[in-house]
Amino acid sequence: YHPSKVEIEAVMTVAYLSLALYGAAVGGWTGALIDKDQNSKLGAWVTIFNICSGGLGVLLSGFFTQHFSPDLAALLVFVIFLSPMLTFFFIPAPPPDEVLASESFLRFGREVLSLLKRREILVSLLIFTLPSASFALTNTLGGWGKEFHASPGMVSFFGGVGAMLAGVVGSFLIPPIAKKFQLRPMYLAIGILGACFTLSLLLLPRAPGTYGLAFLGENIFQAAAFATAYAIIYDVIGKGNPLAATIFALLTNAMNFPIVYMEVVDGHGFDWHGVTGAFMADAIVSGGICVILWIVLFHILRVQKMRPTAESLA
Repeated sequence: YHPSKVEIEAVMTVAYLSLALYGAAVGGWTGALIDKDQNSKLGAWVTIFNICSGGLGVLLSGFFTQHFSPDLAALLVFVIFLSPMLTFFFIPAPPPDEVLASESFLRFGREVLSLLKRREILVSLLIFTLPSASFALTNTLGGWGKEFHASPGMVSFFGGVGAMLAGVVGSFLIPPIAKKFQLRPMYLAIGILGACFTLSLLLLPRAPGTYGLAFLGENIFQAAAFATAYAIIYDVIGKGNPLAATIFALLTNAMNFPIVYMEVVDGHGFDWHGVTGAFMADAIVSGGICVILWIVLFHILRVQKMRPTAESLA
């Protein structure tokens, strides 16, 4: 039996939809259970899990499909990928409400609209949807190995093991730093430092070592940005929030959105002036947006600090 393209697309659509719903449910569930001082730690571990599990999943899936029959390979992938769900039995969960499904959908629409009236969600949406710390170069560097005279083996190594190690390092950097700085300015600072790193790569020769440094550095900065973004999301959710899954889905989709269109920007930069143009486009756009958002965020924080004083005087 050979499935048609329509059948394959239908299965993939259902699979990706299920993955999105699963991620939102688990992310909102765990985010509503933790205290405020644990946001950065959970954000780091979620990022590490996403990076490492994705890489490990690709490796295992490839190994199983190459060495076993399709049925056995599918069964092994099914069992291994679902095994982490066994931990759910040990995680506390709030009891379901007794609202009818028809009423819950109507309430869901009202609640989504009410979310857009919360300042912290609007600020987070602004920060995430703009390309402040997307580091989309991590998705395009894999195709530019020849520009640095890097061998296919080297490209594969840095795209697999290198990206995973860099992701772990970048994620682990966030919890200790988050103890000293506020999350949102820290997220923008990561974007500015990452943009400076990208520009500094233009000063180095087009050599395999430069390619490795670029791959590791961009992945470290992206992992740090993702870990901080997740911490911001958990901070917005707060403990015991009934809209946790909705908020998680809304903000994580906003966080991933810039990666899509920044790849287009980087591609135009590459067409304009090769790797130099791509690096310049990515760094200038992302760094410039971060500086603008930093000014806007600083103004918002200053207004929030002055407001209690003004109210007390009144």
